[in-house]
Amino acid sequence: MISEVKLFKKGVVDTYFFPEPYLRPLLVHVFNNRSNLKEEIEIQNKGKISCALSLFFKQKISLRNDLIYNKAENLGLEGIDFERTIVTQKVISIPIVCVVRGYFTQSFGTAFEKGKSWTQGLSIEESAQVNDKLNFPIFNLKTNGTSCSKEQAMKYLSLYLEGREIKDISAEDLYLMMRKNSLLIYKEVSSFSENKGLAILDTRLEFGLEKSTEGNFELIWKGEGITPTTTRFYDKINRRILNEDPIKKSKNINESVIEEVSNNYKIVFERLFA
Repeated sequence: MISEVKLFKKGVVDTYFFPEPYLRPLLVHVFNNRSNLKEEIEIQNKGKISCALSLFFKQKISLRNDLIYNKAENLGLEGIDFERTIVTQKVISIPIVCVVRGYFTQSFGTAFEKGKSWTQGLSIEESAQVNDKLNFPIFNLKTNGTSCSKEQAMKYLSLYLEGREIKDISAEDLYLMMRKNSLLIYKEVSSFSENKGLAILDTRLEFGLEKSTEGNFELIWKGEGITPTTTRFYDKINRRILNEDPIKKSKNINESVIEEVSNNYKIVFERLFA
């Protein structure tokens, strides 16, 4: 039973720790229908759609990730919806979020105008309008939910590596690896989605480290993956963002608002798998 394994993390995705007799610890991720903005709100089929998208892109992109398989029933667990469940390996988590922006959004424009530190050194065309595609994707890191400059990120990564006593990799090397892999993921996902009429305005990515038998550390793409929770899909046909913004912007969250959000997830799913 799922109740017999240890709850590792609770949230939009509930994660359970599955220990021995397996050779390495496993994590069982159950994607919920809960809104990432208000957990008391249930969004129809969100869990199944998010699980399917996360699984699809992690299998599609040729990059090391934490995915082992999506057949949670192979673990002998009961009481969970296997259509909302994937199994991953447990890696050394890096507590920092990578962000890739491919379009000029209103929030990015505001930060750029205010001269936020993480936007320093960027050059944006004066004629750029909201939802215009940038000449090249922009990468930056977030710590504690706040975007930071490369210099700030380097200090944070240095402290992280020192705290973990990881000496075989430098903060600079780790930053460059995360940047390279984040841009690779964004470009592949964006190319696929654009052909389906969906633009990727920006996306949040998580990584971890795995130590090989030779003692070297390898960067692993971990976490939820590409879903409307982590990624802002923009419907180029109907000119609107497909995420949970209606909940965020609504003063009166009624059934029609929740149905609109549910429909946003459905549109992303149907468009990508058409």
